[in-house]
Amino acid sequence: MTVARTYPRWPFIAVLAIVAAIAGASLAIFGSGAEAALHATRYMARFSFLIFVTVFATGAPAALFPSDATRWLRRNRRRSASPPG
Repeated sequence: MTVARTYPRWPFIAVLAIVAAIAGASLAIFGSGAEAALHATRYMARFSFLIFVTVFATGAPAALFPSDATRWLRRNRRRSASPPG
């Protein structure tokens, strides 16, 4: 019998909140035109790049700065790029 693991959902919720804030700020500043879509897309791509680099490069911080947080990141790096469930 296998036991299902539960993973914290707060990182996924935090990422969703940040993406929603970027989209909302773009709409509030630039209206609902093409300028707002371009602005939101540009900043969401930058934010996604930061997430990708964090997930991709978890090996080096785990080796250089061993701690519970870096070991958790390395152990869960495949799960941190996709939504839980």
